[in-house]
Amino acid sequence: MASINFNPFEGWFRKPPNPLPGPKKPDPKPEFEPKKPGHYTQLLEQFFWECENLPDYRHTPEVDKILNDDPIWEKKENPTEEKLKENEKFWKEFRASPVVQFLARAEQISDKINDMELKENEKPRRSEDKKLILGAAATIHKLQKEEAVESKRRDLAVLEANDGVWPGVRTPSHALFLWASGSELATILKQDHMPNKYIPKDLRLELSRI
Repeated sequence: MASINFNPFEGWFRKPPNPLPGPKKPDPKPEFEPKKPGHYTQLLEQFFWECENLPDYRHTPEVDKILNDDPIWEKKENPTEEKLKENEKFWKEFRASPVVQFLARAEQISDKINDMELKENEKPRRSEDKKLILGAAATIHKLQKEEAVESKRRDLAVLEANDGVWPGVRTPSHALFLWASGSELATILKQDHMPNKYIPKDLRLELSRI
């Protein structure tokens, strides 16, 4: 028996199939995280900070300890009375040595000759040289040898306390080459001697690429 079709429109009004899933929505953006500054940005910030605050690396407890430690004489704390007497006896014999007395006398004579030369050259031969000599004397007075030697010793102590590298980023010009300068520096770099380690780390890396 043939069936009767009561739906002349057939599949026109059928239930549509489930739609295809749409594209996944992207996850909500995470909150903005500031980027960490890079290596060179940190160096630049540290350089500006050092320019404003001017940290003194030349007068630190580590540097003073290196300068105060005598490489020859051992410094003993709370010595006994016997040690004090032994030390006093040693210095008495040391000063009584003819060689020491001769060296001390030679130093006194050298100072006396120097004073005589200064007195002899006190007045210039020409009047127009007077201002020049006064200016030169003022400059020489500022650049005394003892101060220069003490300053260099302190700078070298700073390097020794910081493994041969000047601390910070703002390296002063006088600390770049404390051991050599000019043509002497080129020879040292070629031979790769110990003073090479007293050149700042960044500069050593740059020189190694050349």
